[in-house]
Amino acid sequence: MRIQRVIPWLVLWGVLALAFSAYLSHAESEARRVASFSTAAATGWVIEERRGRYSHVVVEYLVDSRSFTNKFGAAYQPDLHVGSDVVVYYNPADPSVATINDPRLPPPWVQGRTVVTLLTSTFFVFLVWKIRDTFWRRSARRRIKAI
Repeated sequence: MRIQRVIPWLVLWGVLALAFSAYLSHAESEARRVASFSTAAATGWVIEERRGRYSHVVVEYLVDSRSFTNKFGAAYQPDLHVGSDVVVYYNPADPSVATINDPRLPPPWVQGRTVVTLLTSTFFVFLVWKIRDTFWRRSARRRIKAI
């Protein structure tokens, strides 16, 4: 009897875990697809730095004597400051498509995918369980008062 109460919550938890994992896998594959075009490298330098909620750096780099300037997210690279040298990975066919993250490595925000998936799905299952429990208790009180 007790296991029948737990099974729906386990199913909900599993569905949420799969949904979050699928979303993060899609985001990782998209990041890898963009990075796969970046097969050449050049040295660039940071010309602007913004820190805060949406940290980014503006990097200027030279390819075949042509200058390119791009804005890159820098939340996971706190050691980049104005004047710092940085390796820029770019697409040889279109050097304006570039990244400062090593394309051979997964993005830093994906490395904890399993932990994020488990914690998020557990939180949502707990939240739904708590809301359901609260409403069930309120309705039980109303039924008792009606008697």
